[in-house]
Amino acid sequence: MITEFKLSEQEQISAEKFYKKCKKKTKGKDVNMSYHFFPTGIGTAVKVKSETLGIEEDITDFKNW
Repeated sequence: MITEFKLSEQEQISAEKFYKKCKKKTKGKDVNMSYHFFPTGIGTAVKVKSETLGIEEDITDFKNW
């Protein structure tokens, strides 16, 4: 079974801000990012993680719930 998850516009903006913050911390080096989706029954929580730095941020747009 294949499930498709999509980021809302606000989640895309938040992910881009997180990416830029990570890029700054690595002084311009490549940043590997992963996205984690957690279906909850009332909405889908979304976290983005910098695999390079080992930090993550919740970018869930609760307005979509």
